[in-house]
Amino acid sequence: MPSSPSLSPLTAPSALAPQTPAHSLRFCLAQLNPVLGDIQGNTQKARAAYQQACAQQADFLVLSESFILGYPAEDLLLRPSLQI
Repeated sequence: MPSSPSLSPLTAPSALAPQTPAHSLRFCLAQLNPVLGDIQGNTQKARAAYQQACAQQADFLVLSESFILGYPAEDLLLRPSLQI
């Protein structure tokens, strides 16, 4: 059974945002392990992390670069068999 994603909610620093709740932003950083080339599985992981971020009242979910393709993507992008 896959482990749950590691999520860290962050609040925008007070120096960058006014102190009123209407102007604060919450970011959720997801540290997940994508599988190279598993677009469907990686998308499911991202959606599960999104649901957790919403439950923590986050405004944004931040994933690593090229998460859906399973970084590093260069080798995959050169394959004619890759269907995006």
